Amino acid sequence: MKNVVWDKKCLDEGTNIKCSFSPYLFPVEMKIKVERVIPYDRIVWSAKKKGLSAYHEFFFQEQAEGILVTSRETFSGLLARGSGFLLPIKTMETLTRNFLQDLKKVSES
Repeated sequence: MKNVVWDKKCLDEGTNIKCSFSPYLFPVEMKIKVERVIPYDRIVWSAKKKGLSAYHEFFFQEQAEGILVTSRETFSGLLARGSGFLLPIKTMETLTRNFLQDLKKVSES
């Protein structure tokens, strides 16, 4: 995610986030809405763009060696049905993995 801008100082339910990401050769601008925040448990957000709806859940589970973050994302819409060509799944997996690595770095610093 790049060019991230949000309308609140704190990540609360109802927070709106604007960002861009690049699953293709060109960046895609997205508007994300934070749907649910349960401290120390989960964050849920959704995004809609012509032909694509995304729903992303992050689950946080305390373990002896630290916090395990599990990410689950679902897509629907015309672009999602064209996965592979219109929605490059491998690229989306790489973007999510990079996002989680960045989250880990920021959390640990």
